[in-house]
Amino acid sequence: MFGLFFLAVICWPIAEGTPAPEIVRSYDSYRVYRSTPETEEAQAALDREIRLNEGKCEFMKEAHKLGLPSDFMCHNAAAEDVLRRVKNAGLNVETMIENVGSLIKEGAEEHRRVKRQTDNMNWDNYQRYDTIIPWMEQLAADNPGFISLTDMGRSHEDRKILMLKVGN
Repeated sequence: MFGLFFLAVICWPIAEGTPAPEIVRSYDSYRVYRSTPETEEAQAALDREIRLNEGKCEFMKEAHKLGLPSDFMCHNAAAEDVLRRVKNAGLNVETMIENVGSLIKEGAEEHRRVKRQTDNMNWDNYQRYDTIIPWMEQLAADNPGFISLTDMGRSHEDRKILMLKVGN
């Protein structure tokens, strides 16, 4: 009995502290569509179709006024039926994004963190402290009559805080 109590007291906090596995949703089979309802009946038909297919379709941007576009995303498995019923209700639908998953992957590739060179300054990305400070010092040294550099103190990480003044 004591052994069971000991096991429960020791193992319970461990089990409680274990995070649930993260579920990652794949958007590979999703498309985004746009429709612009002109009547209340058309708006109601679009709302009904998206709500009936919850989990497979969802609004990305829902218009709150007639005549404005509503964007919705549907899984390919539900899209054909939803589009048929929406078109039967008199709505025009256009495809905005063919494959949401591939678009996400392309964006991730573009924004993947690139190890930056510390020997040159560019304005395409955020720069590292190790790049900015030498660039400022060199700029001031190359242009002493036009640029002044003042040491304002130290950060909590004991790094220089410099002020660069352009002009006289």
